[in-house]
This record gives sequence, C-alpha cells and structure tokens, in this order.
Amino acid sequence: MTNDTCSYENCARKRESAVYCGAHYRRNLKGLPMDALIQVRRKRQVAPEDGLCTMPLCSKPFHAVGYCSAHYARLLRGNSRDEPLRSSPGTARPVCSILFCNFEADATVHGSVCAAHRTMMGRHGRSHAVITRPFRFAECTISLCHKPYFSSGMCVRHNTRAYSYRLSAMQLDMILRETQCQACGCDVTEDTMHIDHDHICCVQANTCGNCVRGVLCAGCNIGLGAFGDSIDKLISAAEFLERHSAPGKVALKAA
Repeated sequence: MTNDTCSYENCARKRESAVYCGAHYRRNLKGLPMDALIQVRRKRQVAPEDGLCTMPLCSKPFHAVGYCSAHYARLLRGNSRDEPLRSSPGTARPVCSILFCNFEADATVHGSVCAAHRTMMGRHGRSHAVITRPFRFAECTISLCHKPYFSSGMCVRHNTRAYSYRLSAMQLDMILRETQCQACGCDVTEDTMHIDHDHICCVQANTCGNCVRGVLCAGCNIGLGAFGDSIDKLISAAEFLERHSAPGKVALKAA
C-alpha cells in the first residue's frame, strides 16, 4: 500500500485526507462502522460518437448501454433485438378508425384501431358507447380547430363556450358554422358572433340549452338587449322610423 492510498485495512482507494479515502473519512467523522461495504457508483455511460443506437438500421437516439429506448427495453425483457421495430422510421402507419381519434393504428388488430381503443373493445365490445368517445390529447372536434382536446370532445375555449349554453360539441359546431347575422344579415366570424338566447327563459349567464335562438352580430345583440326582447317595442320603433323617413315628412323640431 503506497502513501497515496487509504490507510484503512484492505482499502486501495485513493487517499483524499491525511489518513483515509473520502468514504472512510466521512464514516470516521460521523461515527459510522468502518468495515461496512463501500458501494461503488456506476460510471456514466458514454454515448456513441454519432449519438445514435448501435443496432443496425436503427437511427433512433442513444438511450443506454449503446441502445435506443426501444432496443434497451427489449434487452431488459430478454427479447430478441434483431426483429424490426414496430414504428420504424419512414414507415407510414394508418390512423385509428374510431371517430375523433388521431392516434396511430395497431396493425395487429382487425379494424385498424389504436392500442387504447383495442383495450376498450376487449372490455366493452365495439358497439359500446364508450368506444366512440375521444381520448385526451386528441384534437378538438370543432371544425377548423386543431387545439388539444380538453373535455367533451372540445378544447378549453370551445368547452367553456358550450358549457355556458349547455350545448353539445355537435350543436356548437353547427352554430359556429354560421357566417351571417340572423337578424341583419351582416357577415360574422367565430370571434365576432354572439350566441343569442331567450332572456325570459334564462336570466343568468348559463342557460338551460333549450332557449338558444341563433347567431347575432354585436350591434343586433346589443339592440335586442336594449329593447328588452320586446316585440311591441321593436314594432313601435320600426313605425317611428317609417313615419319619419317617408317622403314629404319632416322630422319634428326640438322645442
């Protein structure tokens, strides 16, 4: 034992203090048993130069022991690493045939459904209603919306809007497809339209879902609210405009 090694019996570790190595020095300092086995830490694995899996024809990034995550998992399970991976690069795979599901289909399942729907089919059968429900992380089912799925087949924004009026995803989608105000006929978009409902039925912000009347622009929505949804007031206002806009009529002068 040289002067550079630990002075404890049968310890060949490099000395880091006046007498002991780092492990025995800490044990002596804390009053721990000196003869306990020292656990040797594993050296950090060095990735290949190209940073890729070492298996032939595999271009996935390195994960551990020279393999990618898929080949490393096969190594741990004791499976053959020579078989091609199910999702090899450059291989196009079909999408799940279940409505609103955008996950990759499992080619081993009849009907081209994903692994999650395959599990549900095994539990409930293909005709069960739960099979048609979209999974989390699928896209919103509203037309032209590609935001992540949140609940009830919609993203956060559309789900909040549908909940306020007690509408389903299909009902909200049909309403948002309107491009004109149903009162004045002007052009509206999803951001400028207002979903109108009968305030006599539901005064609060959240409606029952049965009193939705249609789509209005901002001006018509404010105007109907100012007249209190009263047909008599609207007819009276129309007659007033007709009287003072007819030829030969002069507007009343201010007193």
